[in-house]
Amino acid sequence: MPITIGNGYLKSEIFINAPSKTREPWWKTLWEALKDFFFSTGRAKADSYIHEMFFSDPPPTRERLADIFFELKGLACPSHKERFQVYNPHEDDSTIIYHILDENGKDELLCIIQNTDTVHCKAMGNSYFAVREQPVCLKSYPQMTYTINKKYSEIVECSFPSTLCLKLAGTPFLSVPLNKIVKYLYSELDNRNLDKWKTQEKANYLAEKIRAGIEKAMRILYHADISESMQQRAFLETMSMCGLKSTETSPPPTHIPIVKMVHAVLLEDKKFKRFLATDTNASQSMLAEIIEIVSDGVFRALFRTDPQAIQKIAEEQLTTLHVRSDQQDGRLGDFL
Repeated sequence: MPITIGNGYLKSEIFINAPSKTREPWWKTLWEALKDFFFSTGRAKADSYIHEMFFSDPPPTRERLADIFFELKGLACPSHKERFQVYNPHEDDSTIIYHILDENGKDELLCIIQNTDTVHCKAMGNSYFAVREQPVCLKSYPQMTYTINKKYSEIVECSFPSTLCLKLAGTPFLSVPLNKIVKYLYSELDNRNLDKWKTQEKANYLAEKIRAGIEKAMRILYHADISESMQQRAFLETMSMCGLKSTETSPPPTHIPIVKMVHAVLLEDKKFKRFLATDTNASQSMLAEIIEIVSDGVFRALFRTDPQAIQKIAEEQLTTLHVRSDQQDGRLGDFL
């Protein structure tokens, strides 16, 4: 029987089938086959990623599974990195496969298959779990659902958003190609600026997410008296949690941010522009939401960091500072 999470349009069904009677002996067999792929200094971290993949409850999302795969590849010895392979088996991007091959390069030790609506994980040739997902509804336009397909990009060495699929009830899929985003990045690589661009973009993108989280908390706590200094403190503390400094957030005039790339690519598509024109009342809010969704996907692919999680941390940070301040004021009032 499947495990169902959520309800309605947002529910997911998880089917788990452990490859052996108990997970631990089976997991040890997998680990014994994998551990020599990593330097001794990286084995503990690799071990934790494998545990997260197979022992998390519920299982990791498709995005997190991809993150884990590339983290494992990053930890692998140079001579074994070729064992970590990503490919699209069909001519389109409806399916993407991540797998790790044994030392002979023939048998799959680990395989993650991601289709448009399912995620399937196999270990040692046996099916372990499958998650059947429902397309997500746009908040600004609940009648429409979306999915984002991916392809592996040699340029940035990650699975990258390649097609935005929009579906309105009773109408065909609207597929918007996103391949030109990689071309923007390729131009940076061609100019030998990609590493510098990534450093600047990571700091700036997360800074914007942190500000958005603080603004959201301010709206929730609209009745509270929250000073600018408290907002700034929440910002700086969240930046510090991300390993960033506020001085790193001023890009040069030539810097092209992810959001600008995504905006340009979306509006280059004539079908997408025509669709926006059919409902002018919702078009601006819908466009803003879609730009954020695609941009977040691009950012996560490049940096293996969930920007929405960072935004949530900032929101919680300001709320925590506010609650502490109220508690301190209350204790001071009692003392007086």
